[in-house]
Amino acid sequence: MWSVDPEREQVVVYWIVEPPVGGLGSNGKLVERQGVGSGMNAMSSSPRPFMTAAAFPRIRWGIIALVTLAYWGLLAYQYTHGGVAGHSFLARDDMPTISNWWGGVSLPLVAYLLTGRLQRRLVTFGTDVARADAALRIAALAFVGAALYGGAMAIGFLTGYTNVSSFLFTALPLVGLLLPLFRAEYLLGFIAALSMVFGGVLPLIIATGVATMSFVLHATIGRGVRWMITRRTASTPVA
Repeated sequence: MWSVDPEREQVVVYWIVEPPVGGLGSNGKLVERQGVGSGMNAMSSSPRPFMTAAAFPRIRWGIIALVTLAYWGLLAYQYTHGGVAGHSFLARDDMPTISNWWGGVSLPLVAYLLTGRLQRRLVTFGTDVARADAALRIAALAFVGAALYGGAMAIGFLTGYTNVSSFLFTALPLVGLLLPLFRAEYLLGFIAALSMVFGGVLPLIIATGVATMSFVLHATIGRGVRWMITRRTASTPVA
């Protein structure tokens, strides 16, 4: 709440839950010297959201910790219920089996590298805070979408609906053309979801192939389509 001090001709704003941004006096009050209207604007301004580019260095370590704890929790469950499983490429018996233990090292490392890549991309926006925050929100949606896509593939395989997994896997080239699957947020969501079923190594191999395919498609077909759209737009007469 706020009140007007007539003797000092200033607005005194009392903070109750947490101190607002700015300097505090010795008595725990924030003093503003711009009149009552300024005080009302300070009180009506909403707090900054949690998902911001400025806060991402802290969010990044939370993501790494979450991925690491989730995977090591899976390993602990497998260890106490018959042993840690292993997987072979394409589920073929003639292929070498890779233990899920390797994912305990590879998955945290992948999370560290990919979140670091996303952080470096946010830094390129410089002082344009609005664009950086918008880019982070889009990256968060991409991460969730990729995790849901990879989770659907994994659950389809785990529950015996292999036709669902096969369809989603076959559709990856089209998805890779429409979306930049080579970006860090897509890769991290996809790898993290698949790792809960296939371990931490095979999803990394699959994601590397998907990222390469998507990058090539965007650099060739995608660039050609954008060039034709730009040329058509430039040649269209203005009414």
